[in-house]
Amino acid sequence: ARQERYAEALEVLDPAAKGSRKLPEGLRPAIAYERAWCLRRLDRKDEAIQAYKAIDLSDAGGGYNLHAMLELGEMDMEANRFAEAAVTLRKLKETLEGRSESEFAELKANGLYRLGICEHQLEHFADSTQLLESFIVDHADHALAASARFYCGDGLSKLGRHEPAIRHFTAIVKDGKSDPVFPPTLLRLGDSLSVL
Repeated sequence: ARQERYAEALEVLDPAAKGSRKLPEGLRPAIAYERAWCLRRLDRKDEAIQAYKAIDLSDAGGGYNLHAMLELGEMDMEANRFAEAAVTLRKLKETLEGRSESEFAELKANGLYRLGICEHQLEHFADSTQLLESFIVDHADHALAASARFYCGDGLSKLGRHEPAIRHFTAIVKDGKSDPVFPPTLLRLGDSLSVL
């Protein structure tokens, strides 16, 4: 699977998944996750979603459940199923709360950002801005920080909180000229400045 030979990997993983009750308990989530991951890479989205949903999300063995939650949330977002994605990503956030292991840092960051974007898409701007501001504080140097600032600023402006929105938009303009959110940020900054 990790050699990008997904179809070949599935030839091994499918029979193993069907007979997984015979496998050692610790191996079951790994096989289920790898199978879902291969299906996603092969662009067999519906099958991948079903495979991710079949993973026991309460199983903490090896962190496969955590990665499955993030990837299921991503796939729901790609299909514009933001409410479903938010449920999964909120569960991921709750599961990771209080865990400080560095191995989960990127997973935590990505889950928090995506949950904030889901809430924004659902027009839950108060929740969205709270989540995205938390992301910005905890992950200021992350590759998604400018995007988080943009959506946070956009949500704040939609809540009528233009001054904090301007601070987020201005930070992007100062730091992120090469970021894809730079052009729309200039427009949103102008909109917010014109209101004050």
